[in-house]
Amino acid sequence: MNNHTMWLIGFRFWSEAGAYTKHFYLVRGVTGEVEAQRAAARRAGAAPERTRRKGAELDAGWIQAQEVMRDGIGRCRLSDLPPHQTTRAPLDRKITSERARQHAPAA
Repeated sequence: MNNHTMWLIGFRFWSEAGAYTKHFYLVRGVTGEVEAQRAAARRAGAAPERTRRKGAELDAGWIQAQEVMRDGIGRCRLSDLPPHQTTRAPLDRKITSERARQHAPAA
């Protein structure tokens, strides 16, 4: 039996104009969520990806991770998301507290 799984890992990035965009990475051949997050973070940090984002900064407080699962006849579905899922990004980069305050939802 193969214990390797596929994961869909999403990161959120902030543009200089204050808008955010989410980028998702399909990660295969890993044994768990943490390994999938690290693999996706390496992809997100690669030069071609940074160029495509045009300087958008990583929101280090937001990651979405969902396992890609197959049923008995091969149909794919994503695992459920826990309510209000947020996880610290596995990248070493962090946005500044001032930048975080700028993008925090209004109370």
